[in-house]
Amino acid sequence: MTFRFADESDLDALRDLINHAFAVEAFFIRGDRLSPQRLREHMQVGRFLLAEEDGHLLGCVYVELHRDHA
Repeated sequence: MTFRFADESDLDALRDLINHAFAVEAFFIRGDRLSPQRLREHMQVGRFLLAEEDGHLLGCVYVELHRDHA
């Protein structure tokens, strides 16, 4: 498994992964949980750390710094 920070080229895969993870909310939230535009907004403020294996995205963590904590 490898880890790296996401960039613009990861937007589609990242959006698909996050929306799939939140599919359990489908009974009260219609549509996607996260749009490409919202993802871009998050990427301007924080960073997504990606976990990959053999070129496949397995998971992600969003980190946003606030002074001395995240």
